[in-house]
Amino acid sequence: SLGGLVAYDMAAALQEQEQQIGLLAVLDSYPLGPASGQNNDIDGENIDLRLELDGLRQEGGFAAGLSEQHYRAVAEAAAHSGRLMQTFTPRPFHGNVTLFVAAQERSVAAIDAWRPYVVGAIDVHMVDCSHQGMLQPQPAAQIGSIVGRRLSHGVHSASGQTDAAGAAVQHPDRVEET
Repeated sequence: SLGGLVAYDMAAALQEQEQQIGLLAVLDSYPLGPASGQNNDIDGENIDLRLELDGLRQEGGFAAGLSEQHYRAVAEAAAHSGRLMQTFTPRPFHGNVTLFVAAQERSVAAIDAWRPYVVGAIDVHMVDCSHQGMLQPQPAAQIGSIVGRRLSHGVHSASGQTDAAGAAVQHPDRVEET
């Protein structure tokens, strides 16, 4: 989603200012612009937002109090995010990216969309969930455990073959799934 692209771009921008990036972890987010070669089905027109928000309403979530005006505002925001994602072209990031992939929806082609932009390894972790389920308790626990290990034991360097926790890190031309 858009959040992962924002995190990636912030990390690349900080590098341009000679700041060190200790860990760049991206949750199921991929460049979708023309250069990526990806088919983009993420825009406000293709998401049945009302259906999703109605489901949240029935569960008693935040959507319980949404008015028609709120629905329209959320739909407009989703459409705008989709347009931003379609026009975004990543700048190079010099280092490794830890990429969490919603295994129920993604293919290697989507993962490969990062390759032209990452000057380092792409450490892929398949998470058994959909994109929308990434932050549900079980997937979030899996993601949190991996990020926690990276932060507490040191993260992988662009030149190393393993991180401080001993996890394998692949070369930029390969993806290792865990």
